[in-house]
Amino acid sequence: MNMLKCMLTGEIGFGIGGAYWGFMIFNSPPQYFPFPFGYLKEAVILGAIGSMSLAFYSKDIKKIVRSALFGAIGFTIGFSIGYTIGYPLLMLSYIYLPLQIFGDKEELFFLKPGLYIGHLALDFVIVGAIGGFFYGLALKKNILSLTLHGAVGFGIGSLIGPIIGNLVEMASGSLLAAYVTTFLIIGMILGAFLGRSMYLAEKQTTNSKEER
Repeated sequence: MNMLKCMLTGEIGFGIGGAYWGFMIFNSPPQYFPFPFGYLKEAVILGAIGSMSLAFYSKDIKKIVRSALFGAIGFTIGFSIGYTIGYPLLMLSYIYLPLQIFGDKEELFFLKPGLYIGHLALDFVIVGAIGGFFYGLALKKNILSLTLHGAVGFGIGSLIGPIIGNLVEMASGSLLAAYVTTFLIIGMILGAFLGRSMYLAEKQTTNSKEER
């Protein structure tokens, strides 16, 4: 396998799931604000499509189905935990993520009318770690690596995604475009990190077989 291809398929799968997630948040009742993890159906879709894309190159139907199942379960659990701890983490956010230093530009890290994303970077890290952990369980290997890649990818995505999304809104005047773009980018970054970890896991397995 090629690392770039693995990362690309991960980006596509999680990007599609992320775009759907953003679309549904935009069309959701306002009581779900200000946290992005109160959407369990979207968690299932994100985890299932993303995990299927990561296992795509195996050409093993059982492996693809298993990955989709574990991914859906993992991200559903992750979203549930993320939603539960979202408010406490938001209250602590200025301790670990002092976005006030950006002044007016702090607005780039959340979406109107008040959906916090960048401020909840630690929340994204935790949810990404849980999702990566379950994908590792599906592969039955490299669990720690996938957990770390999931955590870092989702955390970085939560900082980059809203910035790009807000820039898109400024250029297009469409808040819907901002939501879809934000979560598309978040999903793509997560998928790229998990794809890289999956490639390294498969490469390690191949090298071990060759040594034998």
